[in-house]
Amino acid sequence: MGRGAHDGWQQRLLWSCVLAAVAILLSGLFVALLGTGHPSRTADAVSWVVAVPLLPGVGIVSVFWGSWQAFHQPRILLLVPLFSFIADVLLSFGIWEFIHGVRSRELSADNTLHINR
Repeated sequence: MGRGAHDGWQQRLLWSCVLAAVAILLSGLFVALLGTGHPSRTADAVSWVVAVPLLPGVGIVSVFWGSWQAFHQPRILLLVPLFSFIADVLLSFGIWEFIHGVRSRELSADNTLHINR
């Protein structure tokens, strides 16, 4: 077996971390930029769509602190990206591993047709 067979999951984990960090950073910036403008229905809808990578952190923090008003506290607000990062990495890595597992079973040598001549 080649090197890629053993450390492929490590590369997928690293890319999951990079992609989650970029998604959370961009999402946080876009939500902050949309929050500084004039409120409108379109801006609200766009901010909800853009904030999807941050939703796991918002959910976890709301479970522990119990109210949406808790998000105005700076310490709690800093926990949202941290929890979102962890959840997004686990979600993307899990999906990636599932897809990789399905593909590797489809392409494994055990699934080849053996024809005797």
